[in-house]
Amino acid sequence: MQVKVSKHAVQRYRDRLPYLADTSEAEIREVLKDVVVKGRCLRKRPAKSGKAGEYVYKGLHVVAVTNKDGTTYIVTCYGDTAYKNWSYAQRRKRLRWVS
Repeated sequence: MQVKVSKHAVQRYRDRLPYLADTSEAEIREVLKDVVVKGRCLRKRPAKSGKAGEYVYKGLHVVAVTNKDGTTYIVTCYGDTAYKNWSYAQRRKRLRWVS
């Protein structure tokens, strides 16, 4: 399986995991690739082309899209489980006040 990592995913990794921000870009790319290769798909996500899913491995969450040619692109990094849960809770609070 060929896995490619977007610059956006690397930047989100640094933003959402500040205690690991000093990690080199090559190491970050390898960690993100491991999430897709060794992790499990939590849920399917809507995608314009191919199949998208949210993957988790060792508490790290990413969204990846697999095209029809079999290439998988890691689109973004949600961070670790604690950050992801906090972010979802904040979004629910905002939506509750808007409605």
